[in-house]
Amino acid sequence: MKFCSMTNDGVDKDSGPNESWRDAADNGQGARVEVSEPQKKARFKPAALLPVVLVLGGFAANKGYQAWIAHEPLEVGGMVEVRTIQVASRAGGRVVEVRVREGDRVTKGQELVTLERAELEAKRDEARAAMELAQAQLDRVTNGPRTVEVDAYHARVAEAQAQLDELARGARHQDVDHARAQLAATESQLKSAELAAGRNAELFKTGAIAQAEVDNAASALETARANRDAARSALAVLADGSRPEVVAAARARLAEAHAQLENTRLGSRDEDVRVARAQLVQAQARLALAETNLAETAIAAPRDCVVEALDLRPGDMLAANQSAATLVESDQLFVRAYVPETELGLVHVGDTVPFAVDTFTGHAFHAIVQHVNDVGEYTPRNVQTVDERANQVYLVRLGVADGQELLRAGMAVTVRLPRRHP
Repeated sequence: MKFCSMTNDGVDKDSGPNESWRDAADNGQGARVEVSEPQKKARFKPAALLPVVLVLGGFAANKGYQAWIAHEPLEVGGMVEVRTIQVASRAGGRVVEVRVREGDRVTKGQELVTLERAELEAKRDEARAAMELAQAQLDRVTNGPRTVEVDAYHARVAEAQAQLDELARGARHQDVDHARAQLAATESQLKSAELAAGRNAELFKTGAIAQAEVDNAASALETARANRDAARSALAVLADGSRPEVVAAARARLAEAHAQLENTRLGSRDEDVRVARAQLVQAQARLALAETNLAETAIAAPRDCVVEALDLRPGDMLAANQSAATLVESDQLFVRAYVPETELGLVHVGDTVPFAVDTFTGHAFHAIVQHVNDVGEYTPRNVQTVDERANQVYLVRLGVADGQELLRAGMAVTVRLPRRHP
């Protein structure tokens, strides 16, 4: 049996450690070589275990990291936003007075801007007068005719009836006798005129009178003849009575008077009443519109707010529905954040979650989850893998629960969503 000579370092003095190992391992005859205990210890290599140690350490570190990640809250970025109000006037007009400045805190109903009122006041008065007129017309058709109006139509009926009766009865005998007497008188005057004209003609031939007297006598004769003819015609009219067409016209006037009296007694028709009521409603609506437009000359705050922007001066023209000022609802701050689809289970409406802002690093704010969008955003065209699903995010709105006086719209925030474990 051959033993290798070893020093305290476990190495042959005559040869290197590799040659001693090979000589001991193979002596040329295939004989087994026995190695002493110190030689066995010298062959152990600690460096050979380093890869194993690194693998085991990496595995343990990964497990620890995964455990830490599983319990660490999810941090998502967001931004503070605030609800704003754009106040305007539906009527518009010239600015008369600006009562607030940017940065002022205003209360509900406080007047911010005053517009010119003169034109709208005139339209309001016109609409009020039209409404009063419509009201009077409605009262007239609903109250019916007055007693004096009915009496007036009664008088018209009586007058028409009397005229018809007179025409129907014909002339009175007194009128006929008077007409005959008139005719006799005119005939007598005609004879006297004829005699005078004959005498003057004879006298003129002898030269006793002038031509003028002859002419006057001739004119008097013609006048007497015309009067005789008129009296004869008047007597003929009285003797013959009224013509049928004159009697018919009198009857028509009587019927018209009766109809007017009956219409007055019955009052207004239902259709007239409905028309009058509709006109009144229309006039009232126009008056209400005019008053509403007049009220729009005072632009007021709809609730407690802060004036964010107001760029108006007296004399400026403000168009209808044009924004006059921007108001900020300071108590309506909220955070808008986006949560990946893979972490959406961490968000529940009603949860209170902490968040931080860069300006106040040592202050912890809190917000309440108000809404989670039903539709995702930033979605790839075809989502197939788990990694791609992480690209899809959902909008989450969180109402700020405290610290509103410190926050401003536009601040970047970091929301910490706690992870739940069974």
